[in-house]
Amino acid sequence: MTTMERKAGFATPTVTRRGVACGLVAVGAGLVASMPAGALAALPIPRPPYRSLTIDHLAIGERATARFWNRGAYDPVEIAKLCRLFRDRRTDEVYPIDLALFELIHDVMALLGVDDARPVELISGYRSPATNHALRGTNSGVARRSYHMRGQAADFRIAGVPTIAVARAAKRLDRGGYAFYRGSDFAHIDTGPPRTWGRTI
Repeated sequence: MTTMERKAGFATPTVTRRGVACGLVAVGAGLVASMPAGALAALPIPRPPYRSLTIDHLAIGERATARFWNRGAYDPVEIAKLCRLFRDRRTDEVYPIDLALFELIHDVMALLGVDDARPVELISGYRSPATNHALRGTNSGVARRSYHMRGQAADFRIAGVPTIAVARAAKRLDRGGYAFYRGSDFAHIDTGPPRTWGRTI
C-alpha cells in the first residue's frame, strides 16, 4: 500500500492498489476542473461514444489498454488501470491522474488522425515530490513545482508518429503546457495554463 493510499483512507489489506489506484471516479472528476468549461464540446474533432488509450510505460515495461470513457461516463476500473501505469516508476506510488490529461492525450491522437489503439509510449507520468527533487539535482530542466507531481503531466511519444507532430497537435489544441524535447525525442503536455518553453515548434 502506498503513502497516498494510506492518506486517502485505504487502510484494509483487502483493498488492492490496482483496484483503488485513482480512488473513486468522483475524486478524479474533481480534477477535471482544470479543463475550461465547454472545452470538449468546442473541439474541432469527433467525440466518439467511447474513448480508450493504450499506454506502454517504457521504463516499467508494462502495457495496458483502458476504455476510460464509455457512453457518457468515466469507468473507475479502467481509469485505475491508467493511473497505475502512470505511477512513479522510482517509488511505485500511484496517484490520482487528472482526467483532463487522459482526454488531452486522446484528443492529440484524434487531431493527428491516429487510432486510439496505437500505443502511447509513456516516459514519465506522476512523480512524487521526492523523485522530482532528486531529478532536479541532476537536470536543471525539471521544474520545482512540476505538474508531474500533481498528476497533470505526461512525457510521451506515440508509436509510429513523429514526436514533433505530437507537440504541434498539443499546440493547436492549446489546452495546457506543451514542449518538444528533440534530444530525448518526447513531447511534454500538461493541464496547467497554456504555455510553452524551449525551442519554438
